[in-house]
Parts: sequence; structure tokens; C-alpha cells
Amino acid sequence: MLSFPKAVKKVFRDYAVFCGRSRRSEFWWFALFNTIVTMGLQFAFFTISIITGLVWVKFLVYLYSLATLIPSLAVAVRRLHDTGRSGGWIVGLFLSTLPMIPTLPLAVWDGRIWAIVILSFCALISFALSITILVFCTNDSSTYSNKYGPSPKYID
Repeated sequence: MLSFPKAVKKVFRDYAVFCGRSRRSEFWWFALFNTIVTMGLQFAFFTISIITGLVWVKFLVYLYSLATLIPSLAVAVRRLHDTGRSGGWIVGLFLSTLPMIPTLPLAVWDGRIWAIVILSFCALISFALSITILVFCTNDSSTYSNKYGPSPKYID
């Protein structure tokens, strides 16, 4: 099992590597790190924006999220590879949300029923895919080499 600092360093070192495999500890330590940092930044910037009245400060959280988007996707794809699954599950998750973009204004501002139905269906599919990917990422890695490479569990 990788320790917390080693796992986070490894994810940032391999920030754009979408091939290969990642251990379960690497994925979850990075998820914990990312959650703690995001919550800390949200609290700090929200407090600063209330005290100073600078509303734009809250958008710095979005900059951090944007900066960690590629490393988060890369470690998720490598984790799926470690369980013998394709990284296409992540692509499918993003594709399931695309129809929401043009239909959201129509559903919210105009209240069009067809737009609400499309949004609801896409949200349901996205939720189901998210849960599926979460379950896949909690699975133990295969002890053998697979088409994505040797098991990192026995290399480290």
C-alpha cells in the first residue's frame, strides 16, 4: 500500500499518463487529498469573500478544480485499467452529460417538458455510471498482468 504523500506525488508526477495501471491506495489517497484541499479552499475563499466583499475570490476554487482535472481523470482511467476495465467508462460518463448543456436553459427558464425529461434521463444515466465506476474503482486489482500492463501491487 502506498502512503499518503507517495500516492499524491505519484499522481501529480504521472499527471497526464492515461496508460498503465494504478493501485487502489493511489486512487483513494488522491481522492482524499483532492477533497480536503477543495473543501479547505472553498471555506477559505468563501470566508475571504464575505469579509472583504470580493466575490470573484470564490472562483479560485474553480481554478484549482481545473488544474486537477487531468490528474484526476488520468488516475481514474489507470485505476479502471488495474481492474481490467477500459478507461472508456470515464468517456461514457462525460458523454452522458453532454445533452444536458443545451437543454438546461430550456428546462429551467421555459419549463419545457421535453427538456425536463431529457435532463432527468441524462442525470439518471450519469448517476448510474458514476456508481458503476465507483464500484469498479473499489475492486481489488487482478494479480496477473492484463492488457494494460503488470500489476503495480507486486511491482512497488
